[in-house]
Amino acid sequence: TDGSLESLTDDDDDDAAVDPLTKFKDFYCGMCGADDPAPPNYGWEAVEPNGIWPAPGITIYDVELAKQNLQSPVIERVVPSPNCATIHFMCDEPRIPKVCQHMAWWYEVEGVEVDSNTAIAQVIKCQASPAVFTNLVNGNRYQFVVKVCSEINVQYSEKSDIVTPRLLPSKPFFTNIEGRPKELFLYWCCKNFDHKDVGATVLLHTTPIISPPDGYDANDNGEIILRGEGASRKNVIHLTGLKTGQDLSVKLKAVNSVGCMESESEVVTPTYPPPPPTIRKVIAGNREIIIDLQCKGWDTPETKCWFEVDVNPEPPTLEWLQQNIYVAKSSKKNKNADTAGAGAAAGK
Repeated sequence: TDGSLESLTDDDDDDAAVDPLTKFKDFYCGMCGADDPAPPNYGWEAVEPNGIWPAPGITIYDVELAKQNLQSPVIERVVPSPNCATIHFMCDEPRIPKVCQHMAWWYEVEGVEVDSNTAIAQVIKCQASPAVFTNLVNGNRYQFVVKVCSEINVQYSEKSDIVTPRLLPSKPFFTNIEGRPKELFLYWCCKNFDHKDVGATVLLHTTPIISPPDGYDANDNGEIILRGEGASRKNVIHLTGLKTGQDLSVKLKAVNSVGCMESESEVVTPTYPPPPPTIRKVIAGNREIIIDLQCKGWDTPETKCWFEVDVNPEPPTLEWLQQNIYVAKSSKKNKNADTAGAGAAAGK
């Protein structure tokens, strides 16, 4: 009647043995012998020193789990990878009641596919972090819960953040770069970046950082978001408001929850059209031609042009060499042989 359990002996009738048990939900039962001088080290005496001991048969003590301060597991992070996810977690002591230190305990990690609300077939049972789920579907969203379990209690963690396993994106690259005064056109490509199992976002990293053009946004690092999930733009970005003649280092990044792939860095410059060159003199030498050019302002920072010379006639091909050199030499050699033979015959 005072809320404590009595030691049950053979002298108790059946009703007395049942009534105390109906008042409580959780109990600890310890087997003891009549000759035991003291409770074992893991006994309830550490928490309830007034327990009756010794007693022949079974002594029953109440275990109020709400007062045991059992700790729940905490998910630290979930790391997605292609077709799998790794769950890192921790759980402080105590995990089981003080009187039950001999009792086995373990972790169970469960996952749910968020969009279909269907539990993943596998439930991982382990004794320590981390737990790795495999055979997941790339592009689907998942959420996980960790439980610390024993025979008398289960403690749950909070749900993890939603994660999506992905394939590593392909390496992006520039296909063409066009420079004009105060503006640049950057053409780029990244294969399969918008497929469901990749789901990558393509970023433009510039040094120095520039403001994104109209219709584009930038992330916290100042990188321009070229294209991502739900975006529909052509694979070209038009940068305006630049300083003519100023070098700009550009690099592409393809990023998703699994990793990041980067292109090679390119140094580009908005420039004015090059001034027209004039040929002042052409000097022919031994197997060489010297061309004296004049082009005012070709080496200024705002122009930065170079020269390309088109040679006419075009460089000879292998077919032309065979037809005009090897065949001609062979014909000349045969002709000289014929002439020498005719001269010898005339001498005779």
